[in-house]
Amino acid sequence: PSIYFFAHHHLFTMFRVCQVVGRGASRSRWLVGLHTPGAAVTPNTAPALRRGFAGGLSEHGTSMKWQSVAVGAAAIAVAYEGARLWEPKTAHAEAPKQCNTATPPVTTSPPPPATPTTEPKNDEKPPSTETKPPEKKTQVPAVAKSEPELFFAQLLSQRRVFLNGRVDDKSAHALIGKLLFLDQVDPTTPIVLYINSGGGVVTAGLAIYDVMMHVCPPVYTVCIGHAESMAAVLLSAGAPGFRYVLPNARVMIHQPHHVISGQTSDILIKSKKAERTRKSLADILVKHTGRSDKEVGDALERDTYMSASEAVGFGIVDREIVSVGEIGGK
Repeated sequence: PSIYFFAHHHLFTMFRVCQVVGRGASRSRWLVGLHTPGAAVTPNTAPALRRGFAGGLSEHGTSMKWQSVAVGAAAIAVAYEGARLWEPKTAHAEAPKQCNTATPPVTTSPPPPATPTTEPKNDEKPPSTETKPPEKKTQVPAVAKSEPELFFAQLLSQRRVFLNGRVDDKSAHALIGKLLFLDQVDPTTPIVLYINSGGGVVTAGLAIYDVMMHVCPPVYTVCIGHAESMAAVLLSAGAPGFRYVLPNARVMIHQPHHVISGQTSDILIKSKKAERTRKSLADILVKHTGRSDKEVGDALERDTYMSASEAVGFGIVDREIVSVGEIGGK
């Protein structure tokens, strides 16, 4: 607005300034013409010179030269440009004050939404930390769930395994796994098998027997409590010279028991199977005791109970021991 006020209200003054500048330029050209060769002040030129300085007219009449107009226009342009350059400076100086007052509300509003976005990231970390403890728990092998299992696990590290209770598929599976594991860990160090069992399933006992013969380490057998039926056969299958019995242990051998029913043809088939099983057990006892087939057959005809010393005499075990230090000694 100040620019237009300056242009409208001072236009006449600016025009007079341009006119004066134009007259000065015209007079200068006229004076320069006097210095040209052949030029001189005459009575005709003198009045024109006075008239030009007084009224601003040249010797050519009342019209103004285009050079005078150009110089006037240049002066107007310079004045307008100076006013324009001066006006924005004040505008720019005042503008930042308004921007600064407007920006604070904008800067204060973003922080609230920014805080919730960062908080979820922090909230996501606790789940990862909570999931790590279960991983550590899974890495620790839960070998034992009770105190007896803990003790047996410690004894397993000493290559001592146990056959306790009934001989069946479950107990045979656990014992076979331990024998194979110890064979993989160290195929030379002996394994000590403690037996406290009244026997059980013949097929499960034969599976244990085959694995005892299968693994590379020698298996020492020790009878604690009692070893009857199939358990007595496993007791006799220990490494020669390393089959032991404790003083108050009891050993019993007999022929397998079978319950057969059905059609006559089925009974005949099952009876043949039972006879093969009895012969297999008798052959194992003959092999490991050194007794003849007749002696073993007579002993298997009925339940034959033996004390520790009698078991040594029959050849089921090699020695009667008292202390653990005697295991492994000749």
